[in-house]
Amino acid sequence: MKWEYKTIKISVSNFLGKEFELKEFDKFVNQFGQIGWELVSTKGIINGMPNPVTTEIVLFFKRPLAE
Repeated sequence: MKWEYKTIKISVSNFLGKEFELKEFDKFVNQFGQIGWELVSTKGIINGMPNPVTTEIVLFFKRPLAE
């Protein structure tokens, strides 16, 4: 089987209220699942030395390649 991949970088601030809004994040990720993308990995991007904080998240998706 062959795969195609999609990488999306999102700002953590897009999902912040008083705390990270997991329901909003789930809604965002599920939109990709509805069109066949599977979330396979994530990577946090840390900025702000000397007080590091995760400011962005990279999402890695894959789905079977249409042949």
